[in-house]
Amino acid sequence: MFVVDAATVRALDARAIEAGIAGIQLMERAGAGAVRALLERPTWLWGTTLVLVGRGNNGGDALVVARLLHGEGHAVRVLLLAEEERYQGEALTNLHRAREAGIPMEFAGEDAAADLERLDRQYPGRLLVDGILGTGFRPPLKGRFLHLIEAVNASGRRVLSLDVPSGLDSTTGAIDPTAVVADLTCTFGLVKWGLFLPPGRSHSGRVEFVDLEIPADIVRRQVEGDERAALYVDRTLAAGWWRPRPIDAHKYSVGSLLVVGGSMGMSGAVALACLGAMRAGGGLVEAMVPGSQRLAVDGACLEVLVHPCSETAEGGLSPEVLPEILERAGRHRAVLLGVGLGADLATASLACDAAERLDVPMVVDADGLNAFGRMQRPLKLPEGSVITPHSGELQRLFPEPLDLGAGRVETLRRVAAGLGCVVLHKGAPTMVASPDGSLAVIASGNAALASAGTGDVLSGVITALLAAGYESFEAACLGAWLHGRAGDRVAARQGEAGLLARDLLDELGPAGLELQERSR
Repeated sequence: MFVVDAATVRALDARAIEAGIAGIQLMERAGAGAVRALLERPTWLWGTTLVLVGRGNNGGDALVVARLLHGEGHAVRVLLLAEEERYQGEALTNLHRAREAGIPMEFAGEDAAADLERLDRQYPGRLLVDGILGTGFRPPLKGRFLHLIEAVNASGRRVLSLDVPSGLDSTTGAIDPTAVVADLTCTFGLVKWGLFLPPGRSHSGRVEFVDLEIPADIVRRQVEGDERAALYVDRTLAAGWWRPRPIDAHKYSVGSLLVVGGSMGMSGAVALACLGAMRAGGGLVEAMVPGSQRLAVDGACLEVLVHPCSETAEGGLSPEVLPEILERAGRHRAVLLGVGLGADLATASLACDAAERLDVPMVVDADGLNAFGRMQRPLKLPEGSVITPHSGELQRLFPEPLDLGAGRVETLRRVAAGLGCVVLHKGAPTMVASPDGSLAVIASGNAALASAGTGDVLSGVITALLAAGYESFEAACLGAWLHGRAGDRVAARQGEAGLLARDLLDELGPAGLELQERSR
């Protein structure tokens, strides 16, 4: 699936209708997908669900949601935001269907906000469905919509937005200051950029894609040549990349890798990376750490070969370790450099020298990246390498300011092409850019991952996939999806607050199993 601009979505809908898929059928699929997402959240459906229905196709989607929820036995009440004669086409058809199904509905007066507040008092419940404005909206909000959406946000109910939160520009992510703040956005047909670009991202909540079952060849023809389009890496796409182990696999054939890092007080970063690599399928993991850190890493990673190395007075790896790094790296299919490496300038010089002289694919993270900024040396990595920076680490590689906000897409493509390596930019959401111009948005992950050490696990996962033979762009995308999905599984069990990086380790295997089962 793809992330695109609003114009591409409208053109795709037109192509689908020209191909014989009725608009009413697309609307029914959209509403049914949103209802499936709600039925997975049964606690949201206590009491009466209020459904706000604008006069466009977004309102038609909302009427489908109301009818199908009603059919499932849930209490629903509809507030229509325009006179009946202003509804047209599929939206009008679904208004008639909802009325025939016996759904209570009323038309809003001039003060729609007051009508909503009254319904909220009269019919207590936990959910409000936002079908007010769709993908054609451009800020600012005007007239009664402004006060209505203020009332939506003040209601205290969970909000499901259909396609995009009302008040958000689906192409740019620009918002009216009073835009709906959704808990969940179900987006239809193709995913919209505005859901992921700031400030729209902060209003979109959890984004779930609803497949309208438009034939893949129609989608491909529409997206072909669209320079702004990006891959949307969800479970379906990740499963297409996933490779089951052959029956005659052994620890070297599934991928061996070397982890170089660690410093005083940072042994945990190496341990988390090593264990992340093993949980992601690494067959054999070696670690090179300062001698003083060996026991800590050894004790945490029983399955990892840990080699103590000479260190600087500050507790980092000594530059004299370079020949051994080069020699040991030659035995492996991928190298991870930088986790817990520390801020020692001598160690930073070692990291730069190692990166420039190695000839196996690498993942460079954290202090491995910071080393190039500290030493003011250009980043030079072997072909097929991946870097995994957050915004601060990426900015330190460049003297000029980078636009990692609204211009994030263009910036990442430019940076990946200039550096000649795959760039995985951590964020909400994580994005992956390739030197050839490919770009991907990762669908999994949540705010629970904002916890120290989770990036070390991610680096280990990606290195294991590189060692297993995945191309660097695939390895980065697949690793980010697995990592995010592990975080989703932890959050579903214990909530988003309080995740420890080590919690991800036990969920990486089950996340991989989800892909394995889909890939069969």
